[in-house]
Amino acid sequence: MRNGVRSLALMALLSGACLFTGARQEGSPVPPMFPSGRPDPALLERLPKGARVDAYGNVWVTRGQGRPHVLVLTHRDVPGYVVSSITPQGYLRLQRLGTPATALYDQFQVGRRVLVYTRGGVLPAVIACPSTHFRRGADVPVPEATVDDLWVDVGAESDREAEAMGIALLDPVVPPRTPLDFGSMVGMVGEGGGVRAASSFLLRFFRETHAGPGTTTFAWVSGGTEGGRGSRRLLETLAPIDSAYVVEAYPDLSADSLARGLADMQHGIPIIHSEECPVSPGDSAHAPSRAWADRLANWGGRSWVRRVRNSPDARVFTSAGIPTLILAMPEAYPGSGAERVWPTKDANHLLSGKTFPRVPSRTDVEWGLWPETAPASPQAWSTESDAEPDPHQVAWRVLRPLLAAYGVSEHESAVAEAIREQLPPGARRAARLDERGNLVLALGPGAPARLFVAHQDEIGYRVISVGADQRAQVAKKGGFYDWLYEGERVRVGNGTTGVDGVIAPRPGYLTDARPVIARPLLDEARPPMGKESRFDVADLRVEVGPWASQHLRPGDDVTVFHEIARLGAHRVSARAIDDRYGCAALVMAAKELWPRRKQLPNTIWLVWSVEEEIGLKGAEWLADSLAHHGMLPKRVHAVDTFVSSDSPLEDSRYGDAKLGQGAVVRAVDTSHEAPIEAVRATLALARAEDIPLQYGVTSGGNDGVPFAERGSINVPLAWPLRYSHSAVEVADLRDLESLTRLVIALSKVPATDDPNRP
Repeated sequence: MRNGVRSLALMALLSGACLFTGARQEGSPVPPMFPSGRPDPALLERLPKGARVDAYGNVWVTRGQGRPHVLVLTHRDVPGYVVSSITPQGYLRLQRLGTPATALYDQFQVGRRVLVYTRGGVLPAVIACPSTHFRRGADVPVPEATVDDLWVDVGAESDREAEAMGIALLDPVVPPRTPLDFGSMVGMVGEGGGVRAASSFLLRFFRETHAGPGTTTFAWVSGGTEGGRGSRRLLETLAPIDSAYVVEAYPDLSADSLARGLADMQHGIPIIHSEECPVSPGDSAHAPSRAWADRLANWGGRSWVRRVRNSPDARVFTSAGIPTLILAMPEAYPGSGAERVWPTKDANHLLSGKTFPRVPSRTDVEWGLWPETAPASPQAWSTESDAEPDPHQVAWRVLRPLLAAYGVSEHESAVAEAIREQLPPGARRAARLDERGNLVLALGPGAPARLFVAHQDEIGYRVISVGADQRAQVAKKGGFYDWLYEGERVRVGNGTTGVDGVIAPRPGYLTDARPVIARPLLDEARPPMGKESRFDVADLRVEVGPWASQHLRPGDDVTVFHEIARLGAHRVSARAIDDRYGCAALVMAAKELWPRRKQLPNTIWLVWSVEEEIGLKGAEWLADSLAHHGMLPKRVHAVDTFVSSDSPLEDSRYGDAKLGQGAVVRAVDTSHEAPIEAVRATLALARAEDIPLQYGVTSGGNDGVPFAERGSINVPLAWPLRYSHSAVEVADLRDLESLTRLVIALSKVPATDDPNRP
């Protein structure tokens, strides 16, 4: 019966936007720009008290009286998702509302952050993506996902836990939609940027126009992505209407980069040439609208008219016989996280003419941004746990600053500094950087008998050249899927400094037909993907704004923003959990062991290595150095990720370690097999110390291998990780705590050459 009720509720939602508003409790949050439901409070706060709102979520303000009645509107929505089911494992499945600008819209959500709007508040979540380590050759996932392939991870371990978090069917799920900051450049960047720009323009125009003859209605309508549903309701409410303007962004296929889309610069305001800011008949087949547009063909001595794509909102009014013009704002990369729109001074000039009530004469146009309900900083997705008390407070305080540091391979100094800051004062002074950049803390004198090593670096790109069009060519640092960056916001820079940028989607992503591919993301053999379904490093076009405080330079790092969130009671999602979890485990172990270092049975070294992601280079240098001086440790423990198949996208035949069930002995991986006797001895030690510990087989290499090749016994230690080498890696804090306890327990055991001992 319960499933039947869910199905009926979903059908009711999809059959009419007004049903969604009625289905939610008063005061429950609705995302900005969501297709259905109440409008964003940020808009209502900027309109006069007389503004009206209907059950569809349309908002309008009427000025003047009598005829003619001119309607000026824009749609305020972009596509969004609602929860359609909750799986027994605690994942959310989705149904999309609204028609997106591109067939790749759902694909662009894979491996990205989202927000779940529940009655109790807004929860961070991530959309699952394949783990890089599990796929090679022809088995790589094809970047053609649809809504059927989206799995939302909220950090729950069951459907009951998800429901206890306040999640219910029909809850909205949307990306954070945080606009970029391009320094002094004015405009809107990020998913939904075109809607923001049109809404902002209409709000500014409403506030600056004088009353004209007759009646003017300014409207922000819902359902623009749902076939003009809100406009149809508004037409019935406001009739008779004599003419209509529809303000909206349109995909300018000639604006294929941020630099090329900007044509001029005056008074610090980006300006688009008139031919790039057209008006268009609301429907090219509607004679009154076409004639009206033709009268503007040479307005002010310029050619204004261009046939742009038909607008569902405009079609509502032309179908009713109402002359309608589209005032189009050109945008690049619509429907992606790299969406970019340029507000245009010419738009204001057009609307200040005889065709519209006059606005005050202004030399410069101030483009007021329409603030969102969410902060506009790159950390907008980041959250702290509201749990009181936080059972993971100690681990979280150590981990968070390590996750926040940036350190693409070969540029790890900021990570090393963050690690130093977390060490006890005495250990901080004792820790040293070796010639290769590894950070080493010795617990005891002389050669290490046991050595633990975790790596500091993360994956990313390095700028190798910058073209005349200010687009960068890059080289990869580490292994990962390039398509996870497609249409994404990125950070460009080094260390603690960086600027915002974007990676443009593949050419033709808006207009090319998309292949139908069954189960594109699953871990299974498939034929090689066609050219239209590829996006790799050769396709990358990295761009920053022309007036950014820093331009692209060779040597710059390109990576995703380190946005961090607690998921549920125990889990965390961020970039570079691989291997900041390992780094944090060694820091927490150092806090425990440093005061008691003289009581340890032998000398322990804690090492935070460099350049693991590009070939174990830091560990290899250290192993060579120690071997050369006769100081090779008897035991080494690489402390790194156990890439887990604990995800609906993975084949559980291996890598089957569960999040939340303890640390893992990485007994076998692509590069190494630990002695089975040593694995069993480590498991026995964990049982004796009541430490949750798993063991298994996974993929990847580890920093213990160079030591093992020179004679050490290597027993790698790890924790389970979902979605490896993505922006949304997920791990469990209970596993970090288990791992730390295991490092401490092993440090108190004499290190020997006997593989039967831990």
